[in-house]
Amino acid sequence: RLRPARQWPAGRPVAFSAPDGGTSGSTPAHAASLLRAKLEELDGRRVLIYGMGKHTKDLSNVLEHCGAGIVGVLDDHPADNHERFMQWPIVRPEAAHQLEATDVVISSFIHEQGIWSKRDILEQQGLVVHRLYHGQHIKHSSADGDQLGEPAGV
Repeated sequence: RLRPARQWPAGRPVAFSAPDGGTSGSTPAHAASLLRAKLEELDGRRVLIYGMGKHTKDLSNVLEHCGAGIVGVLDDHPADNHERFMQWPIVRPEAAHQLEATDVVISSFIHEQGIWSKRDILEQQGLVVHRLYHGQHIKHSSADGDQLGEPAGV
């Protein structure tokens, strides 16, 4: 039996992106602290950020002010995102070795598992790949307690 359609909670924006430069539906509330901690752990290493999506853009402030030696950004379709993000070059994962990095941080919540499953191309280049979320699910509850916005298969 089908349940009647529910009304969208009035206090929640009807958009996947957040207003005023805040984090979006693709970026959990604790993402900045996870990324900051991971980059602090990698201080002194040459780091690539994997992903040029909304998650990375939401966290650009963390990237800009971190102490880690970020040397570039990896993206499966770099031409879609121009040649640079902030001051860093954007390259395809197959070309990661050109930036002489030691580590890669996956900057995606929604696509983390997909990127993680194809990390062998990076490991074959001698890179250590790091996840922020380790496949955890973030639940967003509506006012009536129902679960909303949980990405499937992450």
